[in-house]
Amino acid sequence: MKRSLRHLGWVGLAVSLFVPAGWTHAASITWDIDPTVSYIRLAIPDQTVTVPNGTGTLTVTMRIRDAGDNNSWSDAGGRRATLDGSFVTDYVNFTSVQFVAGSQGIIALQQTNLRPNPAQWDAVNATYTGTGTALAALGGRARGTYILTFDAAFLALRNVHMDIGSSVLPLGPGGSFPGSQSVFGITAADADVDGLALPLGLGQPIPDLLADPLPPTTALNTGGGTIVSTGGRNRKLTYTITMPSLTIQIDTTIINGSAEGLIVAYGQIPDSGIPFDYDGDGDVDKDDLAIFQACMTGPAVTGPPAGCTAADFAASDRDGDNDVDMRDFGKFQRCYTGANKLGTPTCAQ
Repeated sequence: MKRSLRHLGWVGLAVSLFVPAGWTHAASITWDIDPTVSYIRLAIPDQTVTVPNGTGTLTVTMRIRDAGDNNSWSDAGGRRATLDGSFVTDYVNFTSVQFVAGSQGIIALQQTNLRPNPAQWDAVNATYTGTGTALAALGGRARGTYILTFDAAFLALRNVHMDIGSSVLPLGPGGSFPGSQSVFGITAADADVDGLALPLGLGQPIPDLLADPLPPTTALNTGGGTIVSTGGRNRKLTYTITMPSLTIQIDTTIINGSAEGLIVAYGQIPDSGIPFDYDGDGDVDKDDLAIFQACMTGPAVTGPPAGCTAADFAASDRDGDNDVDMRDFGKFQRCYTGANKLGTPTCAQ
């Protein structure tokens, strides 16, 4: 199964971006995935496929099932994996996001016991010596029907790494970015396969494999997402996985399916460098005004008052005299832009 997952290649995407004249700002953000809510789930429906039989091919109905249940393929049985790790985006002018392909560290956790067990591999005979199980991320039992119903193989995907890539995606209302503008896929994985002999003298069409490296497989993701503030410069990113088309190739047998899931991750955007932009969103608006008002003390009243953090007080004291008074407010007025209007780093000078 040297091409166990069909290589679809990265999809090129082009999105236009309006950049205000005079200043361009892009910062990298590392997002930490929340594994309690992040996951990917495969869906592979029963379908007609062809398998070799030594003298030609047979048309059979192929099904993916739980290792111990002929009638289902459940989340616990290998169709769902929890996602963890981290990934990187660029944050462009505080108005757009770009997923940086090739720099992601998204992993599918190995939490399900699936056959085969790599520890039972016989390197001399290139086969498995038993029917034990071991932890894996995804997998199941492949069953076929041709006159009779039979097991064709047990398979497990281990060491699964995933990636997201996109062009620059402008953020819309509520910090949303559209679907069908990014690609998602498996960048690396190992396949362990325990192929089984078929009845009626049909042989064993799927060979036994140990840690067979999968070629990268990616596809257009029709799901979108959001980036929202959780206070200050802290952000929450939600990315919906909706992949209507996913192709898996086991030896010469091609199986078509789909995937869905969700990634929720948290990160912190860098300081924008714009005076009085407390929340780092690139503008100075009513949200920033509320923080400035909470920090205002009047002349010669030093130190932050109740309700104002030391960091916000320092950011408000633009003339460095350890109070926040009308002189600082004058600078705030010059920097005030209103919502969604890019500020100027030199506004307080």
